[in-house]
Amino acid sequence: MATTVSIPSGSPLCGSPIILRVHVDSLTPSDTLAYHRIVVKVIAALEGVDTNYTDQMFYATIGEEPQEGTTVDFDISFALQTLADKYEYVHTATTYPRIKFRIVVWEEKMVNGVPYTFNEVEYPGKDQNDNDIYLFALQGAYSKADRRAATNGFKKVKDFSRKPSSAPQIVCVGETFAYTPAFNGTETTPATSPFTGYGLDDLPCGPTSVVTTIANTGAQIIGGKSVYAMPKAKATRDRREFRFINSLGVLDSISVYSLAEVVAQADSTMFSKAVYESFAGFARAFYRKHDGPEKLKMSSGAVDRHWQQWFQHEFCMGKHVWMFVPDEKANAANNISTCLSSESYGAWLPVHITTEETVSLMKADGDEVLEVAFVVEMDDEGSTDAYLRV
Repeated sequence: MATTVSIPSGSPLCGSPIILRVHVDSLTPSDTLAYHRIVVKVIAALEGVDTNYTDQMFYATIGEEPQEGTTVDFDISFALQTLADKYEYVHTATTYPRIKFRIVVWEEKMVNGVPYTFNEVEYPGKDQNDNDIYLFALQGAYSKADRRAATNGFKKVKDFSRKPSSAPQIVCVGETFAYTPAFNGTETTPATSPFTGYGLDDLPCGPTSVVTTIANTGAQIIGGKSVYAMPKAKATRDRREFRFINSLGVLDSISVYSLAEVVAQADSTMFSKAVYESFAGFARAFYRKHDGPEKLKMSSGAVDRHWQQWFQHEFCMGKHVWMFVPDEKANAANNISTCLSSESYGAWLPVHITTEETVSLMKADGDEVLEVAFVVEMDDEGSTDAYLRV
């Protein structure tokens, strides 16, 4: 049997393992093997971003082979993540590129003192017109819990938000709401089966995020998620709007009204200037000061246990987060009293979120309000109360 290549498990999200399985033939007992290795070349590009494909190599050295041959598994997700990490996320709506890839495998041996390089095996191969067939992956990752629940080691991709449905998300009229719609696909066979998403071999496009402005008060459905919009008057200065890249690799948003404290820290280093001292002349100390970023101590507010876990495991774990900071000087000059991102001068500034080492997600001995306290640290140093223009 010739070398065979297959993918026995994986998903289109490259932050999770994608396993490539290679099976090679056994040697005859009379052969003397000096070395034997499998070479895997992953040829990949970030669609719409990369002009050329990148080749990344994986190697597996094989020793004494069993009579039935050797099977080796490779996790090729690392090669795809290298490309995904090049992508620059933004806080505005966008279409996220697919990672387009194919695989070439071959064997290298030295048998009875003679080196051999065997024919290349391409996966998934070529179409009827002899054109290369490609697989596709997306940015983002499934958790270990998601992977345990996968069917036969595979998990397709459909939805791009982990927001719970146990209670509506609280927003205000005038706030912007970012989301990424789920894929809409045709029904599977039989026709009564629900659409379950796309796999590595049939992903038609990358997801597209949407940013909309909340226009009406009350309960409503936006992007398939339940939200409740309070009146614009509730959008006070202590309410903050956030956008972030969620664990599924797309733009998401949340707003909270729980600004507890703003703190800042400045580093100061003392130096002593060496001079020749006289009776009335002394060495003078001077200081070098470094301004630090502001930190905002905030809370999710009162939430149920599902939203509490979402804040802890999704929002607080975001690697790319932006917070809207109104430009109060510009707003005052233009008679704008609101701090809403859709109506106010200002900017989405990069921040990062930290929490305490442990967060109590449930206590059975009391009726205390459930919440997640977190700290928002600005990536930029200096005051965020207003932009200082000179």
